[in-house]
Amino acid sequence: MDSQKMSSRTALLVDGTGELSQALPPRLEARGYDVCIVSSALEALQIVVAAHFDVVICDLKGFGLSRAAFQSALDRARMHLADRCLFVSPSGVLVNSADGLLCGRPINLGEILRNVAFLASEPLAADDAVLTDLEFQHS
Repeated sequence: MDSQKMSSRTALLVDGTGELSQALPPRLEARGYDVCIVSSALEALQIVVAAHFDVVICDLKGFGLSRAAFQSALDRARMHLADRCLFVSPSGVLVNSADGLLCGRPINLGEILRNVAFLASEPLAADDAVLTDLEFQHS
């Protein structure tokens, strides 16, 4: 059996618009992640108190809370997760931030998967390079 698929990594996907929750979970699951999907920042903060996650992926479009407020609350609830957040910006602007990684739009699944691997300190999957230029097309 594939050792990546045997891992018990967990990802929390916060997606208020539903854009990421259609395309991203199958790719994360193929890399051995159990994916929990919630629709708001407040719902995410409630669930992290009760469950363990290796990485948190947040679409800031329809997020319902500022990124700084979310990270501050996350730091109080589960300190290790504050450094394991990946935020997808509502605009096309790509910003490097000390407060988590920020990806821009259009959504690039390969970039998100590479950043998730980096945050979770795991080796890249072989097909992540293939997804480099794959942009998510929401229908």
